[in-house]
Amino acid sequence: MAHALALDSRDIAIDLHGLLRDMDPARWQDEVETALQQRMVEIEDRIDTIRVRFEPLKETATDESLAAVEECLDALSDLLNECAPAADLSRTDLRREWMGFRQQLQPAYQGLADSLRLSRIHVPSLRPTNYTRNLFHVGNALFCLVLVETVLTGIWMPIAAFFVAGAAWSMEFGKRREARVDKLTWAVLGKMGHPHERRRINSATWFSSALLLLSLTGSSLIAALGLTVLGLADPAAGLVGRRFGRIKLIHGRSLEGTTAFVVVGALGCLGVLTLWHPLLGWSTMVGITLAAVIPGALAELFAHKIDDNLLVPMAAAAGAIAYCLVAGIPL
Repeated sequence: MAHALALDSRDIAIDLHGLLRDMDPARWQDEVETALQQRMVEIEDRIDTIRVRFEPLKETATDESLAAVEECLDALSDLLNECAPAADLSRTDLRREWMGFRQQLQPAYQGLADSLRLSRIHVPSLRPTNYTRNLFHVGNALFCLVLVETVLTGIWMPIAAFFVAGAAWSMEFGKRREARVDKLTWAVLGKMGHPHERRRINSATWFSSALLLLSLTGSSLIAALGLTVLGLADPAAGLVGRRFGRIKLIHGRSLEGTTAFVVVGALGCLGVLTLWHPLLGWSTMVGITLAAVIPGALAELFAHKIDDNLLVPMAAAAGAIAYCLVAGIPL
């Protein structure tokens, strides 16, 4: 019975994730409030039903993870009941109230997701629109790309990447052992972080790890392609998928977002190759671009338990290396 309750709670979490996704500023549409209110009522009713089923277990249950789920459901129910925006507001005020309510719901959802994870039940992580994060992501990748192609030649590329990755992982270990380090890390990355990254390894650390692995190839060509796919295609997929994504594929990804990934990634890789590797020739550029972008898009599509900031550039680099080996192109 306990496991069945946890599974039912997972269904609530998934519904809540969909609600938060549709409340995202990039997807917000006027006149949507009535539909959102109805979905919230349905979630509240399901929470009330599950809370009744929790009652007989309170005296005998020893599963701490189940107790954590119940506590999160109680907090979520209170939030839905007490903080939902009123309907009798002006259009501007109504949107502002819903965005504020969304900010309150996000940590409640993340708490439920974390408690379910203790029962080995996984639900989607929140990835709300964050333009500051997008700009940082693109700018960081382009900065590293320029360094790789113009400055960090030979042994200097892995040396620099090692120090960056070492600093990132030191912060990760430090924030788990010292509250002040955790506070400092979130103060620096808070505006760019997703809610789930407060308790888990953040994407910047995975990005630096990918940079280190790319540098170990010893090839500025391979590193540049991996950085381009990660820095341009991945955020394009997120922005387009959140705003226009309607045709669902897998793990919350959409056909529109994946298409944006391929198009932007291909254009970016062709631009990089034309600028820094023009001697390859047009046909070779197209071949190596497709060999990098398509595996990167598949990795982004199927990334679930592995962070896409690590998996996407590695898949793109692997595809590009395989193409170069088959075609006899020096790395």
